[in-house]
Amino acid sequence: MKRKITAAVLAFLLLLGMASCGTKAGEKNSTEPGNTDAGSASALEAEGSKQPEVVHLGVLVWKYTDPFGRSVREAIKRYAGILGEEYGVTVELEMMDARGDMELQERQADLMFAAGKDLIIINLADTMETDYLEELAVSSQTPVLFYNREPHDTDMIRKIGAVFVGTDAEMAGIQQAELFDRIYQENPYAVDRNRDGRINYLMFEGESDNPEAVIRTENCIRTLMELEYDMNALAETQVADWDEVKAEYMMSVLLTEMDAGDIEAVFCNNDAMAIGVIKALITAGFNLPDKGESRGHICVLGVDATKAGRQYIRTGQMDGTVLQDAEAMGEAVIRLALNRVLRGSYTEGTDYELSDDLYSVRLPCQPFMKENL
Repeated sequence: MKRKITAAVLAFLLLLGMASCGTKAGEKNSTEPGNTDAGSASALEAEGSKQPEVVHLGVLVWKYTDPFGRSVREAIKRYAGILGEEYGVTVELEMMDARGDMELQERQADLMFAAGKDLIIINLADTMETDYLEELAVSSQTPVLFYNREPHDTDMIRKIGAVFVGTDAEMAGIQQAELFDRIYQENPYAVDRNRDGRINYLMFEGESDNPEAVIRTENCIRTLMELEYDMNALAETQVADWDEVKAEYMMSVLLTEMDAGDIEAVFCNNDAMAIGVIKALITAGFNLPDKGESRGHICVLGVDATKAGRQYIRTGQMDGTVLQDAEAMGEAVIRLALNRVLRGSYTEGTDYELSDDLYSVRLPCQPFMKENL
């Protein structure tokens, strides 16, 4: 359900916007993310303003329990100190956990925007619902940076002069397929156990309406078909909301409807779901650490290369994953945020560049297997 800014909140935000006009470091009116009013000079110099001693950043988080998100959050905290020192400021972070609830995140956003933060960093609870956050950003004239969970309405990002920091979802799907190809080529019959030339597979997707999840899924299967694999889906795509427990339950249900021995590969949009799948397979007697006791091994691939995911790769229970560098994402989020606040531009003077879409900074991802541990 869409929320509307109440008259009281709107009046407060308008007063806040007028009161803060010209006082926030690096403030600008342009809605083009990479540009600054001052050209090559900083916005502070253009305004004759003194750099603040403290930069106040608000961070709205999807849910603290997400494993990859936890790693990014830890990196954000770490780089707030490291890059704050580099930029000559103290960075004060205020983080709020939406627990996967968009309505809660919108209430938290009310508080964050009303608090007069220099910039709000947002990890969306629902990538489809951004209208209310857009209204808050426009009304308060507060810069915004989205990360990891890309808004479905990308025009909104450009409209409010925000930026998105994430990875290349298409490449993550492609690299997952290439990982499978590498595993298959090394030992075809270890994967295609019935030797019929077809790959019987299952797909676990993060969210059905999340652009990144859908792109990962589509590009993984498309790439495998381009590599001339005969792909046979044993069930419809399983949407497990990026969640380990939900994936384990859904896989357990599937195993009551089919013989685990018929499954030859499971592709998962993230490591958490891959781990849930593996736990269900372990209960069925597959993918045990001790191959002598295991009924067999089913190829399971994830995305993220989380600490937990790496442990399952180490024991041989997960075959591989695609590394999304949480440390690099945390660094990028803080550097772009500080650059925007202090220099009036997200990217100018940094090593980051906007992608061709002109609203995002895409961080590279790469295949990760046991040899990479």
